[in-house]
Amino acid sequence: DGGDCEVQWVSPLEVHFSQNVIYPKFTDGRNVDEAVGKVREEQVVLDGEEQVVLTPPFPAIEAILWAPKLRDGQGKPISDGEGGFRKGTAGLFTLDNRRLYALQRAAVAQWPRRCV
Repeated sequence: DGGDCEVQWVSPLEVHFSQNVIYPKFTDGRNVDEAVGKVREEQVVLDGEEQVVLTPPFPAIEAILWAPKLRDGQGKPISDGEGGFRKGTAGLFTLDNRRLYALQRAAVAQWPRRCV
């Protein structure tokens, strides 16, 4: 059992990367940049608002709601002065960084239309 799971449609631009660097190829050897061109776009009306649904050539990304530890310039967690660590703002983060990158590139190409 993977615990509680909730499917949400959110803009890829609202999801954060979990790493600072992204390898340019998927594990199967496909190029991430080529995947951007294969993302299909469909105009829809969701909640009374025109939006673009992005359909990628790969599985949906998974994200978690998380508040990361704040770190100093050396990468060390910053103490909160009470034995814990200071946290950043909570947001959606994914481990699927290459897939998120491809979706974000496709979403930026649709700007100013909102993509999900």
